[in-house]
Amino acid sequence: MSCLEPGDLLIAPPSIPDSRFRESVIMITHQQNMTLGFCINRPLGIDLSMVLKNSGYTTDYEAEVFWGGPVNTNTVWVIHDHHWQTPWSLGIDDHWQMISHQQMFDLWPKEDLDFDHRVIMGCSSWAPGQLDCELRGEAPWQRDHSWLYLRRPPRSLIMACAPGEMWRRATELSVKQTVASVMA
Repeated sequence: MSCLEPGDLLIAPPSIPDSRFRESVIMITHQQNMTLGFCINRPLGIDLSMVLKNSGYTTDYEAEVFWGGPVNTNTVWVIHDHHWQTPWSLGIDDHWQMISHQQMFDLWPKEDLDFDHRVIMGCSSWAPGQLDCELRGEAPWQRDHSWLYLRRPPRSLIMACAPGEMWRRATELSVKQTVASVMA
């Protein structure tokens, strides 16, 4: 069984062999038949209105869109806090929910966006047991290339930390958390 729970963060180590994940911070969202997560610190340099342009939806809201991972790169997801409720939102943990539904932008608040959120394209996923094997460094993975992780990350890291600083800060917090658990 994984040591990670929904809402925890995976942090790419400096030696990660897959360059697509270099300096990535990934929020784990579900671990049932597979593990699903979203990179939350890699802006794509495009705006939500550009993404929605050909979909028939429009918005005046300027939201930065983030790269969620190399899987299903044409899907749009929103990770949001509990201050915005929709019938299609799925709970991640006590603080976060996620949605990827064709009508989510019909329900998007027109004026008051007083909730924390990230708009994400694509996702990251692992087959059953794969992430646990990666974390333990079992073949074909190596322990020195394994992910770092941060359990129950502070909300401020996820939404208040600049994307370019998030990897460094998450790495620092992961190291402190790991040392504290060894010393306990």
